[in-house]
Amino acid sequence: MSRAAVPGRLQWGLSLSDWIASRFRYRRFARGGHNLARRYAALTPYWEPHLEASRTVQRGWDVSGKRLLVLGAGRLLDFSIELAERFQEVLLLDADPACGGKWRELGSKLKGRVAVDYDLRELTLKYDPWQMHLAGRLSRTAPSARWQTALSTLSHMIEVPTPHLPHADAVLSLNVLSQLPIGWQEIAEELLTESFGAKFVKQHEQEWLEALLPAGRTVVEDHFTAIASSRCRHALVITDTDYTEYRGAPAYSRASYAPPPKEGEHTTWSALCNVEIEAQLPGWRRRKLSEWTWHIAPMGLEREPYGTFHNVAAYRFDI
Repeated sequence: MSRAAVPGRLQWGLSLSDWIASRFRYRRFARGGHNLARRYAALTPYWEPHLEASRTVQRGWDVSGKRLLVLGAGRLLDFSIELAERFQEVLLLDADPACGGKWRELGSKLKGRVAVDYDLRELTLKYDPWQMHLAGRLSRTAPSARWQTALSTLSHMIEVPTPHLPHADAVLSLNVLSQLPIGWQEIAEELLTESFGAKFVKQHEQEWLEALLPAGRTVVEDHFTAIASSRCRHALVITDTDYTEYRGAPAYSRASYAPPPKEGEHTTWSALCNVEIEAQLPGWRRRKLSEWTWHIAPMGLEREPYGTFHNVAAYRFDI
């Protein structure tokens, strides 16, 4: 992790150089955080049912202990204070430095029993070496063979050690798992665009997205390896499982929630690169606690000529 977690107190301090380096390396997540806040403000009636469903599952998770580790705490929009109150210490990974007020508020409610880390380095351990490997392969390849080299490299990324998390009695993975392969996809797309141009990359989108699937599966599976590395006995994973884009539906109102339409053209794909959650953490007991639909971007309320909804599920793991 980028900073050692200090039990029993809040970590607000971060040197300017560390802050700049962290924000540069993980600017996609920082930008994503700001975009989430903006879209939540604009689409609150559509987002709040998902956020409350996430909080409800946490409130019903009957665990307690010394330390709770939260992966993907983000801006605390979907985090349950009631769950945190059952632990002596709460370690929040993926805190946004732009939201210090939220962290101080949580620390006050929990009487300082919070430690904060500012990035997803342990969860995105493969990003930097993969990025350097792909960039190096592209720079050393003749132009005539560069595209096939890109596809081959994306399909067979180099081995990188799996992540390791600090010890915890329970781990909460909070709406972050499906974002990890997207993070690598954005890095890969940026490198491909630099080498081949945006038009070419767009025209060949299906090819390079399919080539990314093995790496995406590895990132997803690594997440469960990371959970196990904490030596916890209980885990709760709340994640998108599928994405659906739809077309041919009328525009919606911002004033109140409306479910996604059943009619029109629908395209659905796995949010987890076809990884089956039920097959992860072998030897653990597992149970799906809940599932729901998040109408994240209703058609007509954003610039895209389509709407989007996510299928979300909450899985409990115990050992």
